[in-house]
Amino acid sequence: MIRLFKKMSNNQARCLLCPRYCELSDGQIGKCHGRINRHGEICPLSYGAIGSLAVEPIEKKPFIDFLPGTKTLSLGGFGCNLHCRYCLPPDALISTPTGAARIDQIEDGEEIFALDNLSIDPQLVLAHVGHVSDRESEEVIVIEVDGGRLELTPEHPVMTKNRGWVEAGDLTSDDEILCDKTKQML
Repeated sequence: MIRLFKKMSNNQARCLLCPRYCELSDGQIGKCHGRINRHGEICPLSYGAIGSLAVEPIEKKPFIDFLPGTKTLSLGGFGCNLHCRYCLPPDALISTPTGAARIDQIEDGEEIFALDNLSIDPQLVLAHVGHVSDRESEEVIVIEVDGGRLELTPEHPVMTKNRGWVEAGDLTSDDEILCDKTKQML
């Protein structure tokens, strides 16, 4: 069995799974929120849990000209060892069954509305938040939408009617952004 940690003194352990090399005391959780030190051994918190499951176009994967136009099954656990490229500011409003809520007030497991990217005609569906984390970003794209604002990192995907998923930094004035309950022009 491969051990991706190194035992240290006093029930401490160093995680070797990612470049952060977290040194954790007994009971302490790593920066990824996916590993914990249990009596000097680094153990996964997400074992057997699915954080994300989606059928997506093969073109989203790092394959060049491999079965173009086909779909792929993407499966992932929760926990992040580095920083996600897709972030929203803490005051961004997210649609929930009880109304809009600030993203910094949403917790793991809560219900929110998300775009169903499997549908030909994208619709909002009820989804459960798998994991919430914090990140600082140097660049933020601001999009004015019908008197409101979207603040996104340049790599954050935005669903458009005319081009499907587009990174926020690549949006143009010709893109029609699909928003909660309305369709707005950029």
